[in-house]
Amino acid sequence: MKLRLGLPDTLHGRMVVAFSLLLVIAATVVTLTLATQIARGQLEAQERLGYSIANLLATATQQAIELQDRVELDAIIQQLNQDPAIASVRIVDAQGTPLYEHIWDQDSPSRIITVLTDSRHGHRILIAPFHQKHGVGKVELTLSYKPLNDNIKKLLLNSILFSGGFLVIIIIVAYSMLTRFTAPLKFLTETAREMSHGNWHPQVAHISGGTREIRELNQAFADGSNTVHHYIHNLEKTRELLGQSEIRLRHLINSMQEILFELDSSGRISFLNPAWEKLTGFPVTEVLDKPFVDFIVEKEVILDFAPSHLHQLHEKNREITLKIASERTLSVNLDVDAQFDHNGNLAGVIGTLDDITQTVELNKLLKTYQDELYHLSVTDPLTNLYNRRHFDIQLEAILAEDLPKK
Repeated sequence: MKLRLGLPDTLHGRMVVAFSLLLVIAATVVTLTLATQIARGQLEAQERLGYSIANLLATATQQAIELQDRVELDAIIQQLNQDPAIASVRIVDAQGTPLYEHIWDQDSPSRIITVLTDSRHGHRILIAPFHQKHGVGKVELTLSYKPLNDNIKKLLLNSILFSGGFLVIIIIVAYSMLTRFTAPLKFLTETAREMSHGNWHPQVAHISGGTREIRELNQAFADGSNTVHHYIHNLEKTRELLGQSEIRLRHLINSMQEILFELDSSGRISFLNPAWEKLTGFPVTEVLDKPFVDFIVEKEVILDFAPSHLHQLHEKNREITLKIASERTLSVNLDVDAQFDHNGNLAGVIGTLDDITQTVELNKLLKTYQDELYHLSVTDPLTNLYNRRHFDIQLEAILAEDLPKK
């Protein structure tokens, strides 16, 4: 199932969404960059202040041990107790014996602080040494993340509120401006809708306002509409002429006295005009898709119309004999040519068959008459014997054949 995002259907709506997303991304990047700089700056300032306090506390501790007076030390620790940036204080002597230890609220770095400052090691412990008679003691000061967590949280919240309000204003302004800028597209949409419904020459409104691209698109629509209208008009005229030509061609084919036939590449009949049924007596619908050789009498002609020989067919005025429905034969004059496609492959065969039965019969009758006339000229009518004319003809033939040999 294809996932569909809930995007607006209009162009200006989607542009507003895209523009808003860019603003959100930009605001997020700016806010995170600012928060990173602030967080790292506060961490560095807090650490510098922490080192200063640790050194001050180390000095106060050393003096308190030397003078055995903890009043000043207690006052400093009391002030540290009120500072939220200090998580704990621990003072040990040179032998590692704790002299003072107090733990306050130890806030860990929040997730956002960890991301912004890469603080992966938890609490920060600052150490300042102080000198004693028997060695060196140290002051351990642990810094808390509570002030930084609160500041960054407040910064992010204020940024979100400000960015949200600013984004709403930008969306309203952008939507209004884009609606005005894309208003001319409504006319173009209506034009395209009319063209899709079959009105190929709609009245395209002239857009004077809008951007240069919209004006150019409007002009392109107008020019395209005129061009399409011109082409369709020419196409309709061409279709009308083709229809008239087809009617004339069909009438011409149907009125032909000759048989017009077409064979496919395997030698089967794919087209016949009405003259076929008139001359052979076979219905055209019953003959289609049958092998043409089924209606040929001569064996040599059948071989020429075999599928393997069709590509060689090119006959003019060849006399062949066809089988007809009355179990008789029909003498026809064959004109046929093989047809090829643009790749040189055999596409089929087209030819005509002209009825010459009467001509053949007249020729036979004429030959019979000529034979009878010759017989009468060389025989005696009473005795039916050869006469002097036959003798002279035969003598001339013998002399013409033998004299040159002597």
